[in-house]
Amino acid sequence: MSGEDVLHEVGKHWTITRIGRSNMHAPAELFLACELGLQFGLIASDKRLFCQACNRLRLTADGHLRTCLYEPQGYKFDFLKGLSLYEQTAAVVSKKTTDHPLNHKKRQNFSMGQIGG
Repeated sequence: MSGEDVLHEVGKHWTITRIGRSNMHAPAELFLACELGLQFGLIASDKRLFCQACNRLRLTADGHLRTCLYEPQGYKFDFLKGLSLYEQTAAVVSKKTTDHPLNHKKRQNFSMGQIGG
């Protein structure tokens, strides 16, 4: 179910007010179901871009560092190069780009379980 569908369904029953993000790097966009006084978060990363503010790194179970949720492969640390974990991570982060589907890049399908999500 898309984020828009969730908002549409909840909006059938209660008035929804968009609050925004708790901070600019947060993946969840916050909303308020007014009549309930209930705040809820929605992560709709496929349709609501926040790439420019994303500060996330993901380490997969097989040891690949991904700088984008949609990055196809990630970076495998190589300690035989003589670089520290910090140096290798800094090198990867300095080249961080977005592979978000709305940027129309080819992407591989994956399970969130593969990246710890």
